[in-house]
Amino acid sequence: MRRWRSCLIWLIIAGSAAALFLAWQYAGFRVARRTLPAGMSMAGLPVEGMTREQALNALELAFATPVEVTYLDQRFILPPESVAFHYDVEQTAANLEQILKERAGLSGFIAYVLRRPEEKIVVPVAASYSAQRLDDFLARVATQYDRPPRPLVPLPTSLTFRAAGPGTRLDREISRARLAAALLSAAERRVALAVHTEPPPPHSLDALELMLKVILEKHPGLVAGIFVKDLQNGDELGINADIAYSGMSVLKIAIIADVYRVLEMPLTPEVSAWISQTIGATDSNAAANLLLGKVLGNGDGYQGAENLSASLRYLGLVNTFIAAPY
Repeated sequence: MRRWRSCLIWLIIAGSAAALFLAWQYAGFRVARRTLPAGMSMAGLPVEGMTREQALNALELAFATPVEVTYLDQRFILPPESVAFHYDVEQTAANLEQILKERAGLSGFIAYVLRRPEEKIVVPVAASYSAQRLDDFLARVATQYDRPPRPLVPLPTSLTFRAAGPGTRLDREISRARLAAALLSAAERRVALAVHTEPPPPHSLDALELMLKVILEKHPGLVAGIFVKDLQNGDELGINADIAYSGMSVLKIAIIADVYRVLEMPLTPEVSAWISQTIGATDSNAAANLLLGKVLGNGDGYQGAENLSASLRYLGLVNTFIAAPY
């Protein structure tokens, strides 16, 4: 009987201690429930340790902050009201209360007593915006900042070219998703828009042709014949390229080149004098004829002209010839 009483007393003591412990823990649990639990976030904003009112006010303040937007190195803002952004405080508060109510029951108290690690809790936030207005904003940004690739531009006055440059194009799909996420976030209010860089167009002879035509327009009395070939890609440019021109003094260069080809060095003083007179200040046709006849034609100026034309054909200049001496 004594042993039974002793056991009963100890059971009463243990039960009382357990009851006191649980009462103490429950009081702490009630106090802890006054603030939001660890691991809780709302629209990306950590709200642990805040009261309900503080969390809701923090959200309202964050959603009123304009979104900072960058298009490459250009910076501007997107005010939430410009896209009809709406934050429903009452619905968000109801969502928060529902989650807190679920965690305030017996399972929540047991987790508090056992000091179980808090799981991450994401509270749904009731917020919306106008998709059409957001698309309109992106359209305005694209109109203002998108640039097509810049081609090579001739600058005839300085005989130079303005370098070609890349273009930029806004990727609206990716940028729309990024802006939407920022509008609905209370933590990250900065967005770098997705912009594609488009390479400049490849160089062509069009810019050179335009420059040459502008230069020729300033000399209305000049009929120019120009042919250019890009040896890397085979592109050709021709201005009056199919018109036959009288070479006249230009052919004197070919005469002198052929003289150097057929004669051994050093040249005689007489031949050197004829060369100087042919392309010097006198621009002498008579001296050119002496080179044609005495050097290239073995005494016959017409034979010299024929021999020179043959040399030009050998070099590939099939449309360049001299029919007779000057």
